[in-house]
Amino acid sequence: MTFTLYGKPNEQLRLVAFSTEQRGGKRTITIEVEAASAYHVSFALECLDRVQQGQTDPTEGEA
Repeated sequence: MTFTLYGKPNEQLRLVAFSTEQRGGKRTITIEVEAASAYHVSFALECLDRVQQGQTDPTEGEA
């Protein structure tokens, strides 16, 4: 499951701001999004959680 932000005026998830910074060798992008309702917030958070789960190494934490 994914969500996409579009450049349309009636979007339910709207891009508010974005920025970037560098800490040591890592670069971080911060994205602020506003949602039209609690449902849209929940949907976006579920999608982000699935991305995070997919990027987690399954062998991480094994000893």
